[in-house]
Parts: sequence; C-alpha cells; structure tokens
Amino acid sequence: MPLTFALACEHNLILVITMKLSKISSFSGFLKIVEKSDGSCNMWRGVSNCKFKLIPKIARDWHLNTNLLQMTEELLLENFKIRATPYLDNHPKNDWEWLALGQHYGLPTRLLDWTRNPLVALYFACINHHEHDGIVYSSRTINELDTSINFKSFEIKEDKKWSINHFDSRLASQDALFTISNNPLIPYSKELILSVVINNKPGTGELYNLKEDLRQVWKQENKEEAEKHIASWIKKARASKNAILMKFANTLAAHSFGILNFYDYPISTGPLEGTNNKIKTLQKTAYGFRDMNFFKLKIHALHESRYALVG
Repeated sequence: MPLTFALACEHNLILVITMKLSKISSFSGFLKIVEKSDGSCNMWRGVSNCKFKLIPKIARDWHLNTNLLQMTEELLLENFKIRATPYLDNHPKNDWEWLALGQHYGLPTRLLDWTRNPLVALYFACINHHEHDGIVYSSRTINELDTSINFKSFEIKEDKKWSINHFDSRLASQDALFTISNNPLIPYSKELILSVVINNKPGTGELYNLKEDLRQVWKQENKEEAEKHIASWIKKARASKNAILMKFANTLAAHSFGILNFYDYPISTGPLEGTNNKIKTLQKTAYGFRDMNFFKLKIHALHESRYALVG
C-alpha cells in the first residue's frame, strides 16, 4: 500500500505512514516530506478534490466504449488545430506536441498532467474546490515515451511517461510532464508511492466564496443593484460569525455610500497614482534633477517613455 500523507495549508497537517499518525503544523512540514522522499518521488500531481480519480479529462464522466472515446478525442484534436493555428507564435511540429498544447489550454485529452516540482503540484491542489480536501500525488518515474518510435498518440500499448520539450512558455513554467495510457478510462495507479491530502478547515470554502463574491460589487448593472449586492454581502459576512469578516462588514457598511458613488462618477485615481509612480521612477533613475524646466519636459514626455508602473 502506498504511503499516505495529509497536509493542511495554514492549518494542522496529518502524516500517515502505514496507519501511524504524526502532526505537522506548518508549510515547512510539507517541505520536510519532500526532502524525506530522497529523490524517489519523481512526478507530482495536484488535484483540488481528493475524491477525484487519476483519470484524464477526456475520460471523466464517459459512459460509452473506448472506440467512441478515441474517435471523439481525434475529432477534438483536429478541430483544435484548425482553431488554434491563427493565434500561435510557435507551431507544434507533430501530433504529440499538438496534444500537449491542447492539454494545457483545456482541451480534453488522454494526457494526465504531472510536474517535477512538488510546489507546483501543491498549488494546483489548493486553487479550487475549497469546500473539499485537495490532494497531491507522487509517483516514481515509469518508462519514457519515445515519440520517434510511437508516431500515433492513440496507439500506446502501456502506461508511459512523456518528458516533453517545453516548446510553450506555459509548459516550461509548470515544469510539466505527462503520463499517457492506452485506456484513459482506467485510473492511473502505476508506481504511486505518496499522496498528500490538503485538509481544509470547515468554513474555508465559505470564506473563499465570500471573498470572490465581494469582487462582483463593481460588475453590477447599476447603482441600485450594487447597493443590494453590498447589503446582501454584509448580511452573509455577519452571519458567518467570523470575527474578522464581521469587523470588515461593519467597515464596509460605513463606507458603502462612497463606494456606491463610483456608479455616479465612474472615475478612479489609478491613472494619477500611476503617473506619480512614474515620476518617482524618473527621479530615482536620474538621481534627481537640478534644472526644474528640464524636469517638467521629462514629465510631459512620460507618456512616450518605457518606465513601468510601480507599486
């Protein structure tokens, strides 16, 4: 049976080794788990819901036979090639690279994403489904796919690892690699040696949803709808019984009049603050200006400069 670890981001972590429990109280505990793997964990995958199986996207919720599955995948890939081509700077050289590119832009394929970086996997285990526990899997390396021999991605006979050349910046940033199976309907289980469960505290999902819901204040159709949205949000925040949220709800209620004025006068101090920061950058770069007239000319020319906004 593979080792099982449980990790809680910002909370307690539970480590289970053959049913023996230990507690870890910080993110550094996860790093210690990685260090203890002694290089035996070569591939990592983060999943935002520990109930999800290690099944590629193309096969999730699929209830028909594998032949229809393959036909569907081939059709999706051909359509992706046609639609994506006008938007690409670097064009894939073969069907394998097309498959990898499609995978990273949401195309359902038989590829299963992995990474060499455990922290990348941890990120993907934490970003969604906050009402559920996430999980990080780790596996020993398996036989490498040779695309010079296996020309067709739909004729693989056994599970393979594919260490793809990072022809796309997104692939490179995630230090990505893949596993591929001849039957995507069967969950991946080969050489799994570690799983890390992200144990979310009760209510974490509710807090996250409230945070995201507050952003919608600026996207209402008119001032009246925005006012209703703020009132609804304040009511939910107070009902959460979270001391910090309740305090913020009171602050929001006190300043709601000024916030709602945005719908009467949709202006922002952002451009002004940005220009001021540009001027600061200009001064720092020149170590000050003794000639004020020259300094004024430089400020007038800021819109043509390449100074980046800072702050």
